[in-house]
Amino acid sequence: IKEGAPLTEYVSTRWYRAPELLVGAPAYTHAVDVWAIGCIFVELVTGSALFSGDSDFEMLKLIIRMFTESEKLPEDLRSIFARNNMFKNVHLPVDDETAEYNFDNTLEHKLSFLSNNAAVSFARECLRMDPAQ
Repeated sequence: IKEGAPLTEYVSTRWYRAPELLVGAPAYTHAVDVWAIGCIFVELVTGSALFSGDSDFEMLKLIIRMFTESEKLPEDLRSIFARNNMFKNVHLPVDDETAEYNFDNTLEHKLSFLSNNAAVSFARECLRMDPAQ
């Protein structure tokens, strides 16, 4: 992405959209493409979409519930979400008691049938909540 170039506001098919796109971040990096690669990789090896929400908010909920507390949505993205008029009067799961951790929803569980740890590591590296990582 060229430095200073205007960015398209709405990019990527919903099921492959990175968290920063879902919250409405005004700027993004190549990390959105890496996220999409991770989603597609998991879909290729499992035969089903990793996140198949019907709205940006539903996608955020699915993503947040897959990650542990230590991998939660970064504060800057939570702040963008809170200021986004599209999400007025709704709360992220990290803000309420419904954000319970469930191993069945984790990436490791979804890929547990793979004997290749490198495949799980690859997916985990692609699917980072924090685009700066």
